Amino acid sequence: MWRLVLLLCLATPSLGQQSKPNRVVSVATKCDKGSIIVDLEMDRPFKGLVFSKDFSTECQSQGSLNTKISLHLPSNACGVRTSTLNTTEFEPDDEEQLYYNVELVVQMDKHLQQSSDQEILVKCKLQRRAVQIDSPALESVINNKIREIAGQEIKKSRMGRNRQGFASSAEMEQREMLMEAARAWMELSPAAAATEPATVEVGQPMRLLIQCTLPVGVGLRVTNCLAHDGQGEASQKLLDEAGCPIDESIFNKPTIHSHKQRSSEIDFSELEPAGTQRNIDESLSVKQSKTDPDFMLKNIMTYQHAVTTFAAFKFPDRAKLHLTCGIELCKGQCPPVDCKALQKPQQTRDGLLRKARLDKDARGIVIDRLEVYNSIEVHAPNIELEDEASIRGSRRIEDEEFIRGFSPGDKTICLSPGKMALAFCVLGVIFLCAIAVAFVSLVRARRRSGREPLHTSLSFYTGSKSMFSSSGSSSSGLSGSKLLLTDSPYMDHHSSSSKNWPYPRPY
Repeated sequence: MWRLVLLLCLATPSLGQQSKPNRVVSVATKCDKGSIIVDLEMDRPFKGLVFSKDFSTECQSQGSLNTKISLHLPSNACGVRTSTLNTTEFEPDDEEQLYYNVELVVQMDKHLQQSSDQEILVKCKLQRRAVQIDSPALESVINNKIREIAGQEIKKSRMGRNRQGFASSAEMEQREMLMEAARAWMELSPAAAATEPATVEVGQPMRLLIQCTLPVGVGLRVTNCLAHDGQGEASQKLLDEAGCPIDESIFNKPTIHSHKQRSSEIDFSELEPAGTQRNIDESLSVKQSKTDPDFMLKNIMTYQHAVTTFAAFKFPDRAKLHLTCGIELCKGQCPPVDCKALQKPQQTRDGLLRKARLDKDARGIVIDRLEVYNSIEVHAPNIELEDEASIRGSRRIEDEEFIRGFSPGDKTICLSPGKMALAFCVLGVIFLCAIAVAFVSLVRARRRSGREPLHTSLSFYTGSKSMFSSSGSSSSGLSGSKLLLTDSPYMDHHSSSSKNWPYPRPY
């Protein structure tokens, strides 16, 4: 007895350890402009799935009985969202720190959902170069601005210059710093400040904000906006190639706002004429300030943003809404587009009507094109409840019609699929047996008919009892055969066989 108690005591801790669910121990992230990589470490070997919320089949990674698992997600799909650290401020700021956010589901089993499954929110801090504008056209504009501020001549001389035409490494550093400052990104958030900036309900006002830091003298235009579900299965175009809305009831045209240039230039006319040495010192300080990074940033780069407000919408069966927009960079301010004029059809030389197109003069001088994107979670509680109610109502109506259609007394037979299959099998066996019996009967009939003699028409002409010939001797001269003649009153002789007739002859 004591041995049984000891075994139970030893087995109890092991059972408790086995029932303890697996869990996430640590999370590590790496991200760049195009993707985010999430590395998870589990408490025990993991055999389940890790996927982005609402994308269980498209954006997932399966465990292989190891404690570590990695998930690679593109930044423009799979519910990945770009946001700032302070998302409650309405006023945009070009100095905000950007993050990638994504909700992950850690499913402990490959096929089953359990209470031990975990949902975690993963953030990854983006470096400034992740949203940096990589554009040779902007680089050329920045180079010209640096030369203008530094007071250099436009024509290049090879003496004392490197291949890119700069006289010192300091100017090279300034160019790199300004190129890193050229950024563009998109934000999606509720129009009003909310405690959940990453979530909005259908119909609520939502704000799209595109922020850009560009060189002075470069404008922007927002075009080709597209809403999709994150995997390209469903999409809706919002803005066309000219930046005009496809349906104003769904999406409005963004408005461009250019912020004033924050300059720290000193007006030389305000210098006092007296004190020559003092003026010389101040002029030297001005020259030194021109090489200061803050001075270069304030006088060369400017902040612009495009904003619009629209009613939130979503795609069926997807809680994440993804938006992608194109940005056209113009030399100078981009000319405004008259969308109403473009809606009127134009007539071609062949007399055909086509949609009006934006000509080069109306488009302006476009030096480059960019693309920005983001996502937000959209809920539709009222619509989902109505859908569930309609589904339940339709099912109830179908059940009532089903019961009404099979009322008692209508001589209807209801069989389950298994019984129906069994009935077909029995009928098939009976059919095969009938075919076998018919075949056996046919064979027996053929054999029986083969044993009986066959009577043909030749038997009336040949044989011992032939009607016209006989095998016996004949007194006539017709080749040993005898012609049988009946007695006739018109002939003098009588056949010898006439006496054998069983019936009397009529006269």
